[in-house]
Amino acid sequence: MCVKIRTSTEAKMSTEPTWCARGCYTYDRHMADCEGVDWHTPACVDAACVGCNDQRCDGCQPRETAGGNLCETCCRVLGSLLAGPDETTNGRPVESITYVTRWLAEQLHNPIRCNLGKSGRGNGENDAFVRVFAALTDLQIAWAELAVDFLGGVDARPVTDRNPAAISARLRPFARQLCAWEPIADTIVHLIELRDTAHAVAPWRGKNPDAADEVAAVLFLAPAETTQEICKRFGVNEQWVWQRRHRGLLAPEHDHTNPLRWKPWDVYKLIEPAAAKRHEARLATLDDRIVYVTGQAAA
Repeated sequence: MCVKIRTSTEAKMSTEPTWCARGCYTYDRHMADCEGVDWHTPACVDAACVGCNDQRCDGCQPRETAGGNLCETCCRVLGSLLAGPDETTNGRPVESITYVTRWLAEQLHNPIRCNLGKSGRGNGENDAFVRVFAALTDLQIAWAELAVDFLGGVDARPVTDRNPAAISARLRPFARQLCAWEPIADTIVHLIELRDTAHAVAPWRGKNPDAADEVAAVLFLAPAETTQEICKRFGVNEQWVWQRRHRGLLAPEHDHTNPLRWKPWDVYKLIEPAAAKRHEARLATLDDRIVYVTGQAAA
């Protein structure tokens, strides 16, 4: 389950404030000597202006720690990183290390997403298989290194199973101690960077791949693109496109144009059929409602 790290306003042993080690600031709260608190420039005379000072500070008051070296927000981030692979929040998967690594591992066995040849091996440094494998390896190593360094530092029983899920389960009981661990701030930053890299190997999936309605909506309306643009967008190669065309699974917008152009939605339906089907079902429901209210089908 997602770890809720109890914040410690009542547990602080000192009245002196301490600041979040990640350098977090509080929005719209400023230090006493901040000179960027005005919403308007001195020359502004527009009574309807809602804010014109480009140099205004968004907030420079550091966030106080709520647990160890981290503020309350960072404690929640750490808790989400420690969560299990099936944890959800508001129906969406928690972006835990176990969730992301499991998803990456699944991609290595999907020949459409990872663009594998018949040999099952990547064919170059830019091959999707290589990028997915590198993202998975980097996350696994970073997660294992965190466990080794932290557990060794507190003289706790070391991790014997290097599977990310096993590491998360081993670390969850130490969540509050992790907040006070000196390297935790830089470690969280590094893990978030690696997690972002993992999502970048399949950019069409969006931040929450299993609930990326906004991604599907954009692709559904996107104009046709050249073969090169399609390959770049979806991480496939030209051979993949030609093979799908030969099998009758994919057709260009117009057969006799040069260069050929393909609708991103048609490609998306081949790569993410379940997500595409859900989106089309929602559109069909919307069409039914429009007909019921207006008597006319949607354009």
